[in-house]
Amino acid sequence: MLIPGASKRREAIVTTSWDDGHVSDLRLAEMLDRYGFRGTFYVPFRAVREPMLSLAQMRELASGGMEIGGHTVTHPSMKGLGWERSVDEVRTCKSRLEEIVGRPVTSFCYPNGDLDRQAYEAVRQEGYRLARTTVNMRTSVGGDPWRMPTSVQFFPHSAYKRLRIFGRNRDVAGLARWATRFGCAAELDRLIDALFDEAIARGGVFHLWGHSWELDQYELWGPLERVLERLGGRSGVRYLTNADALEAVTR
Repeated sequence: MLIPGASKRREAIVTTSWDDGHVSDLRLAEMLDRYGFRGTFYVPFRAVREPMLSLAQMRELASGGMEIGGHTVTHPSMKGLGWERSVDEVRTCKSRLEEIVGRPVTSFCYPNGDLDRQAYEAVRQEGYRLARTTVNMRTSVGGDPWRMPTSVQFFPHSAYKRLRIFGRNRDVAGLARWATRFGCAAELDRLIDALFDEAIARGGVFHLWGHSWELDQYELWGPLERVLERLGGRSGVRYLTNADALEAVTR
């Protein structure tokens, strides 16, 4: 499915998304809000890192202007999971989250970015309007809402690790962009600023994603706050959740 009008939009959009439903999502949401950002928080029901958000904390995030999205029930790799298990994972996660937050859950994120045709079709069938991947180095929502790319993960990966991510995603186009446009840069701040500037210049979408538990584990709260302070509050830029970013592009 191609997104109608995706190439016609001129207003720049910034969106962020955060995976795994760790309790530090609450601190992260407060920081995002302080600088005028919105976030989509993708929540599974089996912990990737303890402690997880409680049901009340999920509702708190949703009521505070953030989006809650599906991230399966048990956080499996969906590549090779099979049709019945894929459907059960995405359907059960969606229904549980909707019961918790009291509103439709329309965004999904493939655990670890892994998917195949059956996972893709299961997400579409169960009524999600978008599904985010870990494909990066993009400044748009892409041409397929169930394969939404990102700009960059908030984590200081080495150049070698970035190469491995391109390989895992079989992302030849992303690798080519990284090499030709960004000079195989590994420094996180350099990539963030370059991709953000590209989105501003072209009226594109800058999509920052990550994990709040990594902010704890690797002491990344200070670096993230400096990025938010630097990129926030820009005139003519809309700061949206994943779902709202897609809607703004397709409207």
